[in-house]
Amino acid sequence: PRYPYAYNGSTWDAQGLLVEAAGTNLVPYSNSFSSSGWSTAGTLTLVQGAMSPDGTANAWTLSETATTNIHELFYNSVGSSPPPPYSWSIYAKAGTARYLALWVSGGVAVKFDLQTGSLLGPVAGTGSGDTASGEIYAVGNGWYRLVYHSTLTAAQYNGVVGLGISNNGNITSGSYGAYAGNIANNVLVAFAQFEAGSLATSYIPTGASTATRTADVASVSTQAFPYSATEGTVVGNFVTFDGVSLLNRIVSLSDGTNNNRTELRNNSASEGLVLSGGVTSATLNLSNISLNAITKGAL
Repeated sequence: PRYPYAYNGSTWDAQGLLVEAAGTNLVPYSNSFSSSGWSTAGTLTLVQGAMSPDGTANAWTLSETATTNIHELFYNSVGSSPPPPYSWSIYAKAGTARYLALWVSGGVAVKFDLQTGSLLGPVAGTGSGDTASGEIYAVGNGWYRLVYHSTLTAAQYNGVVGLGISNNGNITSGSYGAYAGNIANNVLVAFAQFEAGSLATSYIPTGASTATRTADVASVSTQAFPYSATEGTVVGNFVTFDGVSLLNRIVSLSDGTNNNRTELRNNSASEGLVLSGGVTSATLNLSNISLNAITKGAL
């Protein structure tokens, strides 16, 4: 089991038990930006050794070179396109530079402010045929997780994902592009991830190839707590991050089969359900559940 914490600006708050579906990081060498596949085309210098969000000295300092160019780091060939939508994310911290953009080749660039921890938005005039959006999450010590969402089709996607330092916080047409670099300008980055789906899941480290995290399964025997087989209440206090699904079970009590179970689940109706002998004996329709918000349900 995993118990994540979120930084509220002064302390770390426990977020509860994290339960995720299976996921695959499609970017090889996800924190080895000098390895094969990654490139800066001479527009940035890379030095590893800064303190990263996990508390080890494995983050990278990206510094501009004194060239007039787009100052970018990118992975040349992620591979075949996953079904859209998909999410591209990285952890970043302001150095002497504050603005960073994420992009997928063929798509719109999305710009972030690492000093204020804010999403600036999609940059006009970049990419085409795309509805890119972004999110930014504080993770402590000046670090943020930047997330880029896109719906490029397989025909529009060409397998290149990247990020670039920007010398301004504008998102108007022409505000992200070539400029004269300054070797004193830098940002820190770590832990790149590109995955299918509209949700950036927890980081999956990769080496020379992609890596997959198996689905989380959290269970406890009813012998471990006071339990009545004839009556009781099922309560769930939870946050859901992705879309609704018949398989999004929040809490489920069963005999190990699907024929006899009592559960709270998040589907298109958001409901409580009781099955006995494979027959539905009770259904309780709840109000629709909001994503990224704490919800409490009982049956």
